[in-house]
Amino acid sequence: MTMTTLKKMTMTIIDELKAAIIAADKQLVLSKLEELKNLMLADDELSMVIVQPATITELHTLLIEHMGVNPRAMRLNVRVPSLRKRAFLFVQTMTNGVNYLQ
Repeated sequence: MTMTTLKKMTMTIIDELKAAIIAADKQLVLSKLEELKNLMLADDELSMVIVQPATITELHTLLIEHMGVNPRAMRLNVRVPSLRKRAFLFVQTMTNGVNYLQ
């Protein structure tokens, strides 16, 4: 796959993730986060799309407002210099936050 194809897939998954969050479908949100994680691990450049502050802020806000995820459950407590590791941890903290829901 080319970079533009992967980037489009990532943006599509992020848009689908936003729709799943708004619909408050826990299983769909978890599956989209898993897809995002797998896609991110396939290419380092995609980590830049995920780590953009606007993307992270929007996803966190949607999770808090529409699903009632605790903001503290999604907080990244450590400084991570590697962009790829930071992106992975952001997705993992969102997954953990959704998993804590009843």
